[in-house]
Parts: sequence; C-alpha cells; structure tokens
Amino acid sequence: MNKFFLVAFACFINVVSFGQTKSEETVVYNLGTMVMFEEWTTDHVILPVKKTDVEKRGLKGPVTFFKEEILRLTNDQNGFSKFEIFEETIDFDFNGKQTSCQREYDQSKYQKFDFELDKNGFIHKAQVSSPYTNKLLGTEYYKYDSLGNVTITRMEDTNGAVESKTFKFYNEHDELIEEKRKKNDEVVFWEKYERSAGKMNIHDMLNGDIWIGDLNEKGDVIRLFNSEKSQTQEFTYVYDSWGNWTSRMKSLNGVEVQEARRAFNYETYAERTANQTPVPVKVGKQVWMSENLNVKKFNNGDLIEQAQSSSAWIKALEDGTPAWCYCEDLRDNLTKDVLYNYFAMTDPRGLAPAGYRIATFDDWNILFNKYGGSEGAFEKLKDTEKDVLNTADMRGYRRGNWMLPESYWWTKDGKKIGLAVDYIGRMLIEDNTEEEGYYNDGLFLRCVKE
Repeated sequence: MNKFFLVAFACFINVVSFGQTKSEETVVYNLGTMVMFEEWTTDHVILPVKKTDVEKRGLKGPVTFFKEEILRLTNDQNGFSKFEIFEETIDFDFNGKQTSCQREYDQSKYQKFDFELDKNGFIHKAQVSSPYTNKLLGTEYYKYDSLGNVTITRMEDTNGAVESKTFKFYNEHDELIEEKRKKNDEVVFWEKYERSAGKMNIHDMLNGDIWIGDLNEKGDVIRLFNSEKSQTQEFTYVYDSWGNWTSRMKSLNGVEVQEARRAFNYETYAERTANQTPVPVKVGKQVWMSENLNVKKFNNGDLIEQAQSSSAWIKALEDGTPAWCYCEDLRDNLTKDVLYNYFAMTDPRGLAPAGYRIATFDDWNILFNKYGGSEGAFEKLKDTEKDVLNTADMRGYRRGNWMLPESYWWTKDGKKIGLAVDYIGRMLIEDNTEEEGYYNDGLFLRCVKE
C-alpha cells in the first residue's frame, strides 16, 4: 500500500472537481453548460474556479512556501536508519496560485518545473529540467475540467515521445474517486477511493487489494485495514496552528515504516505587501540597512509583479516590467530573500523606505575603503561572526532559469556589486557595458541613509 502515498507526489494535480468520465482522453462535464476538452489546447476558457491552488492541495492558511519530504524507516542489523524517498517544494503567490515546483526522488532523480501560462492564466505546460545541470528532461502538459482543475497530465521526453499519463476522476462532492497512471502505455498505478461518514475505502485495482480506513475530524486517514493480508496501517499526525499537519508517522502492524515531514511559510497579504522597517547599522560615517530590501510593493502602494518561474521572469524582461522573485539556496530551495530586476530598481515609484536610498556605486566604495579595499571588504562581509551587514553566506543572482553561487547587488546608478564565493574570493564590480543580457539579472538591493 505504499503506492497510496504516491497520490501526494503530484505537483500540480489537485483533488477537487466535479464531473463524469466518458473516456480517458475526453472528459465531459455537465454543470449547466457542456465543456469538452478533446484536444490539448493553449486557450483554456475562463471558468468559475472556486478554489486556489493552495486549497486544491488541501492546505489551509496564507501558504506561500510548502516543502514535503517522505522518509522510509528501516531497522536492521546495522541499526535504525532513515532514507529520503521523496521531496517536493512549491512556491505560491499571495493569491494562492502555484508559481514553482521542484521534486526529488530517491536522492537521485531531480525535476524542476518551469510553468508556462496561456492567455487566460492557466498553466498549460511545464518545461521539466534538472535543477542541478539545467538539462531539459521533457515537457508536461495539463488538461482541465470545467472548473479549472487538472484531470489529465501527459509527460513527453525531449523528442516528443509520450512517457507517461496520469488520469484523475472526481465525484459531485469534490472528492477524488479514482486515479490511474500509465507509463509507456502500461498501467503502473490504479486506485479507487470511497469516502463516507468518517470512513475511507481504497481499492488497489492492480493488486486486487481492498483497504478499509478511518478518518479523523480533519479528514486525514488514521487507520487502514486489509483483512486478506491481515495488515493494519496506522497514521499519527502533528498539526500546526493553521490546521496543516507538519509530521505524519506511518506504522505497519505496529512497526514504524515511514515518516513524512512538512514545512510551511505563511505570509498574509498585509505582511507580503508591507513596507520594510529598516534596522540601521553604522559603518564609519555611513548608516546602512542591516538587511537586504524585501518589499513587494512600490512606495505609492502599487504591487510589484512576482516572477518566480523562468518564463515569467523572461516575459518581465521582454516587456520591461518591474518584477521580483524569491532567491534559491545552493540546493535550489526557495528562501525568503528577494531579488529584483533592473526595472523594479529604477522605477520612479521608488522602493527605499523613507529616509533611505538604494546604495550607489560611491556608497559601496566608501564601505570598501572603510574595510581596507575590495579584498578586505570580501573578507569582512563573508565572515559570519564579524559581518554586521548580514551578507555572509548569502546567494543571489538570477538570470533566466539559473542561479550563480555569488551574491550581487544592483547599485542605484546601474552597476553591479558582487561578493564572489567561488575560487575568486574577492569583491567584484561590473559596469553597465550595454552588453546583451546585462539587464537580465535579478539581484539584491541594499539601502543607506540619506
């Protein structure tokens, strides 16, 4: 029954919808109007979607970042061990819409999804690549039902050959009733589900198994029993204040065999759009902000567009649109650090808090001279104990769909200040040479007192 939890692995597939299935390739829904998607299309119609991507995953609260990892537990002659078999991270915008996804299987298979939207804002497809090599692995396509929920996905390799398809069917109560997965036209996963009055039955159609389960008051499975195999699975949960479970332990016949852990970042609309309150740090005669800028709106209250996916970032560049994104760490996990494109930095509506300005090239040079030149500044600003400006161990440099392991800042006059953390080991300064791609970057911003 470990396959039961593969349901949780789907990155964009949701578990709420209405409808009846006519075939695996044509889904017909009758909710007052007839909607049929017989082809994979890039022009999905505007539909009355009732739930956000956060809600479709069964999550509660203003979730902006979600990470789940599943560990297999073993206890053999070498002692107790845990092995990660799955990890997934997802970023959502403040409207609850998914903007990025990354998965890792068995610590060896890695997938990063760069979503592409159609003209009405539906995720039409995703370019799937390795987050570590940037090698393209294939393309995943999505088909929707009449409420805007994904019911079918199709994964193609780089040559266009179909590798796998996933089908999900729902009842009139927004409940998942069946999931089937095919790989190379062979069914590799097929289960049906029934929920009623705090109970859940799972029919494993491939193996002929039937599991009878109990649900807790939150709707989570707490017990599954298979009479033919005389096996009982039990699940215990730890919940946070929003009602999302952060830990789930699975036992088989009394022996713990699997652990699932979740991490969340919650950010309310007010928190996401609020101006940053600066904390001053005096260095010589200068007063710097102790942290990088992390505001998501201009000083007049206008929101800055979040461009988390590569396609959204490139589109903002092409359109000259101010944009920001969350930075990634060295494992390509999203952090709370914010990168801005050139158009956000130079927009006349302004980003710096009252009494501050975005640091200029001259401001940085004064700081370097205080620290004994560029090499001295590098040593000082990379020292985790002595760095009063909190620049040590930071990573932030975006261009298209990749990050470099350096920390870079825009200056108000359009130059780039960088702390190289590779073999160079010194401060870097880049002038605006008007070369192609100079403005493609997403960099940090730091402010000094006027």
